Amino acid sequence: MLRRGIAYRLQERGQGGLSPATARQLDRLATRILRGDAVDSNRDVRLKPGTRLVRYWNGTTYSVLVTEEGFLLGDRNFTSLSHVAEAITGAHWSGPRFFGVRSGRPTTGAAAESANRREAAARSGATNA
Repeated sequence: MLRRGIAYRLQERGQGGLSPATARQLDRLATRILRGDAVDSNRDVRLKPGTRLVRYWNGTTYSVLVTEEGFLLGDRNFTSLSHVAEAITGAHWSGPRFFGVRSGRPTTGAAAESANRREAAARSGATNA
């Protein structure tokens, strides 16, 4: 075990350590394990840095950029997508749910735009004919 620890440390020095996103993910998984919760990493959505999430809300379109450190909305950094959703709506929301990100697949492109149009139409009382 000591050899493995030394080998890891040498690799870490030569190639760099874990990315902040990976370290956060490992912390979340460790917390779940310590609480006794089931851990199914295949259910967790992983958004890669550079991904842009777009959400239409109350007449305004919001664009959030996924970064190594978290999420960028305008000039504000957030550590979680739920904090971004709360900043937009003023109420507590599940960030992945608010942005249409589901386990294993994000809602993107035409599907997201269609969902946003339906939501806007529902708010304005319009119907699809």
